[in-house]
Amino acid sequence: MSTTPTTDPLMSDLLVELWQVQLRSNFGLCVAATLFVYDYTLSLTQEIDLIWRSKWTPMKCLFLFIRYIGFIDVMGYFYVELGSSVTYTACKGVLYWLLCSTAVVTYVCSTLVFGLRTWAIWNRSRPSAIIIGLAWMSTVVLVSVFTVFSMLGALPDEGAADFPGFIVGCGPAVSPAGASATLKLFIVVASYEGVVFLMTVLAGLKFSLTITNGVLSSMNNSWFFVPFFIDIAIYLILPCRIVLNLRQATNSMNGWDVTNHTFGDSTDQDAN
Repeated sequence: MSTTPTTDPLMSDLLVELWQVQLRSNFGLCVAATLFVYDYTLSLTQEIDLIWRSKWTPMKCLFLFIRYIGFIDVMGYFYVELGSSVTYTACKGVLYWLLCSTAVVTYVCSTLVFGLRTWAIWNRSRPSAIIIGLAWMSTVVLVSVFTVFSMLGALPDEGAADFPGFIVGCGPAVSPAGASATLKLFIVVASYEGVVFLMTVLAGLKFSLTITNGVLSSMNNSWFFVPFFIDIAIYLILPCRIVLNLRQATNSMNGWDVTNHTFGDSTDQDAN
């Protein structure tokens, strides 16, 4: 079925705005996917030597989960962004999966790795364990709550069906309540990263990106998706890089890949 181009100025402005949103979203997705896949190819040899051939530990399971759930997410995002025949039911299912997966992987599992690394840097001291542990558990609870509210306030947008041949894929039609929950989610994650940042410079880059996400989300800015997708890619890459580099540097690790060596002490401590 063909469509006749509209001469309504308001409709023309709407089409231009939709096109800009989709273009920026696709740009952010392509940059993030390229970064993720490129890093995977660079570190695959390390992964085979240091992860696949090692014994099973909690950190190995966490590493593999973060590492390979990213490929499913990338395919899901490309499906909803660029799919030419995305149905409402399929879009809803994939969007909800992506929201859950993003929250679990980027804002729970990855932050756990960063917390463990920071704890190791601080010689696995009890005060640092209490601070990081409380911050991480609070983040898990609040992120889970705000993710649910974001899902309730973000339904698939059927507007693309009104512009066949112009707008492809689908996207979330975010309600004010959903946008508010998303903003609060970013504030929670940024707060956790702030705690980690004060103890180590490890999370500095991601801290600034999460702040940017929160600001653009609150402004309903169409550039939101560019740092959002790049932020996800960084959360998928950095935890894996940390584990690989530490395994390559030392074999004195416990099951969580937390070094058994206390800085300033020539003796290794028993982690068990």
